[in-house]
Amino acid sequence: LDCKQLPPSVAHRPENIFLAAIMPGPDEPHGEQINRCLEPVMQQLDESYAYGDYFESTYKYPEGRSERSIVLPIISDAVASRQLSGLPHYSRAGEFCIFDHLQKKDLKSTDVHSWERRTVPEIRAAIQRWEQAPTQAERNVIFKETGIRPSALWHLRYFDPSMIVVDGMHNIFEGVAKHH
Repeated sequence: LDCKQLPPSVAHRPENIFLAAIMPGPDEPHGEQINRCLEPVMQQLDESYAYGDYFESTYKYPEGRSERSIVLPIISDAVASRQLSGLPHYSRAGEFCIFDHLQKKDLKSTDVHSWERRTVPEIRAAIQRWEQAPTQAERNVIFKETGIRPSALWHLRYFDPSMIVVDGMHNIFEGVAKHH
């Protein structure tokens, strides 16, 4: 996050940036662990989006200004995109695509019109089922059935998986495109 009271020429310098969260190591987080780090930040961003934040003074508006915050887009590699969206790693999932209900047997299907899209209401319903399950065993069954678990990003009222972009470097240069 940057400070709006500074001129744009210095606002993005490292000494003027607020780092809101750091994922603990030594390994990358998995499953629900990533949500523990993202949840506080996503909650604040969602409230800012819904109600706005008032800044008493900014560089361009010394008399003050109200602003809203939004997360868009999320650019990551394939593994991180699945972790962030609450979907399983492609090698463990029956459905390998974040956006569509495509099985591994459909890997060679190029008929885009035959692909059944995942819908936001469908994903939110699966997340609600998971969250309401009383035991971890029941949550595991729901996850295996739907391939979906809660993600801190889904607490953003406007979140949609189409906001996730697997960047070209990871997609092409690191050779992960073959897994999409």
